[in-house]
Amino acid sequence: MLNQTYDVPGRQNSLSAPFNSIVDFVNTYSYDTAWGMSQITQTGSIGGAPVACMSTAQNRILNDATTTCGYDAEGSQTSKADIATGTRTEYT
Repeated sequence: MLNQTYDVPGRQNSLSAPFNSIVDFVNTYSYDTAWGMSQITQTGSIGGAPVACMSTAQNRILNDATTTCGYDAEGSQTSKADIATGTRTEYT
């Protein structure tokens, strides 16, 4: 079963998953002034891992725990880089 909370405008604030009376993970969500999701933070006591995710005003992911992404002025993804290895993929 998943537990979810929402703020007054109806945006999701958190998501958690209890497992045998212990919360496996908790995701918390933050929003920018344009109502776009700006950050997701995940913590866990059993199997969850810390995750941070930033997005642009157009709700495009810039980075998470493993990847950094680039976009052009029109919002098309132009690159993806693995943070751990530095391996970079360019898109045209």
